[in-house]
Amino acid sequence: MVLSHPRVEEIDSTGANAVVRFWADNERTYSLLSSAVVDGGPWTKVADVATADLPRFLSVTNTVAPGNRFYKLVTPAIP
Repeated sequence: MVLSHPRVEEIDSTGANAVVRFWADNERTYSLLSSAVVDGGPWTKVADVATADLPRFLSVTNTVAPGNRFYKLVTPAIP
């Protein structure tokens, strides 16, 4: 069962890429966002997730910008 609050389950870094994994509820839309800082900085959309027939465990690969990156998963998806 997918949690009621969106949550990143795992982040792996492979070279210049980060692979972000999370569960997606089939009845919700999501946006995966990234930022160089946790508070006070701009967040950039990495990917959107649409509704589906069944809940699913997703992996999104993102090229990491120089420096550390932070990720957050929000629902509903941001336009």
